[in-house]
Amino acid sequence: MTVIADLPNIRPSLLLDFANSGRVDPRIQCVRASTATCVGRDGKRRVVAANVPRIDYDPVTGKCLGLLREEARTNILTNSVFSGAVSGAPGTAPTNYGFGVGNGSTEVIPGDIYASLRLTAATAVRHFLTQTNMAVEVGQYFFSIDCNFYVASSLGNFMSVSAGTAVFTLRYFVDGVEGTSSSSTGVGKRKMALLLEVTTAGTLAPRFGIGVANSVVGDVEIGVPQLEKGAYRTSPIPTTTAAVTRAADVISLDYVNSRGEGALLLESVVHGASGGGFVARLHALSTAYIGGAYVDATRPQLISQIRAAADASATSATSSGANLSFGSSFKAGISWGVGAFRNSVNGGISTEATPASTFPQTSSLLLGAGANGGTSLMSATIGRVVVYPAALTPAQLQRLTAL
Repeated sequence: MTVIADLPNIRPSLLLDFANSGRVDPRIQCVRASTATCVGRDGKRRVVAANVPRIDYDPVTGKCLGLLREEARTNILTNSVFSGAVSGAPGTAPTNYGFGVGNGSTEVIPGDIYASLRLTAATAVRHFLTQTNMAVEVGQYFFSIDCNFYVASSLGNFMSVSAGTAVFTLRYFVDGVEGTSSSSTGVGKRKMALLLEVTTAGTLAPRFGIGVANSVVGDVEIGVPQLEKGAYRTSPIPTTTAAVTRAADVISLDYVNSRGEGALLLESVVHGASGGGFVARLHALSTAYIGGAYVDATRPQLISQIRAAADASATSATSSGANLSFGSSFKAGISWGVGAFRNSVNGGISTEATPASTFPQTSSLLLGAGANGGTSLMSATIGRVVVYPAALTPAQLQRLTAL
């Protein structure tokens, strides 16, 4: 056998290659007490039945992204599919919406799960939709819309939220980049969003379209509106007459690891998190695990951990390298054996850590697990997970995690 420098010459004991195969290993167990959505091979959104895992695709390139797992979310914006809308000047607003001001034209464009609306105004007017008296609690809410701007607008003149009895502040985003109410949307396809920080519970009214604040010339196609409690956007949750909750994905595989050495590698994009957890976790108990790629509410971290049941706390190894960010792809690898634990992220490497006791025997692999092995408050697309039955050297880990 030819040995390539810094690549292991052993076969993996487990290989889950979601992104390259476009398939879910039949041993994977998925528990989700609701339907959910993802993008299929054809680039169209589709609804997946409860307890069925989701393989997600890029709707533009058609590239398979991997296995999608998300925390629970509720879309409180009703009729996000825009049923009941009728084309015209100004046309008929979708059921449960009204025209805040309706001085332009509306075109209804059929789609896959969602219809979209093209709002136009050839002269400077106001033509936007609103949904009133929406009840919100104290906390963060993320209001997002998919758009195609044929005429540029400003963020604050395209979307806003009118206060009823709720008290809140707003932050504006275009394609994940924060701006201000006066920032330009530019032209072309955009993901528009507002992050609301509600400090007093009450009611409010989301507004979006042309001239939300001032009369302007406009031309924009809008669709997939979502208002969910949380600090970031998750996959679309279609609604009609009432709010809809998508349950959390709990994804696992029975996998017994009784060896005192091994390695775990993964490739993933973490979209956001509301709490701590691991992208991949070899699990025995809440106090016995090997956790790869720790994530908290600020970002994916350069940290992995190992802990045996007899240990008072986990042993951590922190990789060198630049901080990670939500929405960016990364590779992580950990290795354990002969009293040494090491971690590599994107080609970096940690110093050797010495666990407090023996390496834990594990019985399952959890994908997107909480810090204690429960349901994670994390949303991630997992491209690949590999387990080796032997420890890897620092050079091997760095080679396998290099971008």
